[in-house]
Amino acid sequence: MLNWPPLLHLIYWYAYTLMPQILKRPLKTGVIGVLIGTLAYGLIPFIPVELFPEAGWEQMPIFIQMPVGTSVEETEQVVAGISKYLAKQKGVVEIYSSSGAQIEGWFGGSIGANGVSEENGFVVVKLDNKQVNQADLVDTWGQILSKKYPHQW
Repeated sequence: MLNWPPLLHLIYWYAYTLMPQILKRPLKTGVIGVLIGTLAYGLIPFIPVELFPEAGWEQMPIFIQMPVGTSVEETEQVVAGISKYLAKQKGVVEIYSSSGAQIEGWFGGSIGANGVSEENGFVVVKLDNKQVNQADLVDTWGQILSKKYPHQW
């Protein structure tokens, strides 16, 4: 037998005080249990859930689709302009760009681009996540670049 009086006291209270009360009124006990369980669902809105958390990768891809019929030289000019602009931004460590060629799969997958096309451009920006917040950059750069290059997205 346990030689710990506080635990024994709790065991005896549960067995000889609480359980007889519960067994005398099983319907009331059941209704209270269901009520407590149902009310617990009211706490769901207060539980923080993030369905799509940030990946925290250092790389940020930018896919550029020029209008059909655009030459590879024009695509290269736009890609070079975007790369030049991004290279001047805070937190940018490195830039890789490609234009007029098949866009390689991103992390081993396919991005759904139409393959080899003179209209396709691709820029990958490597960021220093300690200096910048990637989520903020997506909004900021998206607005700025869509104003500078309105028909390329």
